[in-house]
Amino acid sequence: MFKRSALMYQYDKTLGGFLCCVYSCYQYSEIPSGFCGDTEAPTLFERKEIFTEQKKSRATRRTIEHRLGKAGYTLLANAFLYGGEEKEMHLLQFLLFALKTGPSALRMRGHPLVSRVYDMERAVLNEAHHFLGFIRFSDHGGALSSVIEPKHFVLPKIRAHFCDRFPNETFLIFDKTHHAALLHRPNSAAIVPLESFTPAASDDTELLFCSLWKQYHQTIAILERKNERCQNTHLPKRFRGQMTEFSVQPAEPASLPDLNEARRCLG
Repeated sequence: MFKRSALMYQYDKTLGGFLCCVYSCYQYSEIPSGFCGDTEAPTLFERKEIFTEQKKSRATRRTIEHRLGKAGYTLLANAFLYGGEEKEMHLLQFLLFALKTGPSALRMRGHPLVSRVYDMERAVLNEAHHFLGFIRFSDHGGALSSVIEPKHFVLPKIRAHFCDRFPNETFLIFDKTHHAALLHRPNSAAIVPLESFTPAASDDTELLFCSLWKQYHQTIAILERKNERCQNTHLPKRFRGQMTEFSVQPAEPASLPDLNEARRCLG
C-alpha cells in the first residue's frame, strides 16, 4: 500500500533518473508530492534527492518490460519527452496502475491514467514528425546549423532521421526551448546540453540561396487558391519563426537574386 508523502523528489531530469524515482517509490512504498530538478525554485515541500544509479534504473526497466512488454517501456520513454507540467506524476500514476494490472493495461485506452499517457506520447511523436519537414539548415563554413523551439524534447526522436539523411555532414540542431543540441559529424552523433547558440554570420553565397528559396516560396503560390486556414492546419504558425521562407518579407523585384550567380555557385 502506497502512502502519500510530503516530499518532493529531486532528480536530474533524465529518463534514468526518473526510473530511479520509481524504484524509490516502490522501495519506500510512498508517492511523492511532486518532482523537481536541482535548478528549480524552492517550494514549501521538503526535497528528497534521488541519485541516478544504473543498477536501479536497469532493474526498474526490466520490471516494466517484464510486466508490460517492450511496448510498455517504449510508451513510457516516448511520453517522458513530453514538455507539459507534472508529466512525472502522470507517468508515475500510470506505472503504479499498469504494473499492478499487467499487460492488459496498455489496451485500456478509455482509462484516464492510460489515455493521458497515450496523449502525451502522441503529442511528442506528432511534433517530431512535423520537424522532420520543417527544420531549415544554414551553411556556415561547411557546417550546417538549425535552431528549433519545440514544445517537447524531440531531439531523440529526430536524431536517426537526420543522421541517416546527412551521414557525411557536420551539423548542429539547437533546441532553444530545452537548451540542448544534436551534434553530428561523420561517424558520430550526440545530444548534449547547450545553454545558448548564435549562428555565425551568413556569407554571400548563403544569403543568395536563402533569397532564392524565399523567391521560390513566393512565386510558386497560386493567389486564387490561397487558403490561410488550410495552411495554418498543415503548417502551424509556431513553427515558422525559424523557417527560412518566413524569416523576412519576400524580396522586392528590384532585389531578386541573380540566377546566373546561383549557377556559378553551384559550379
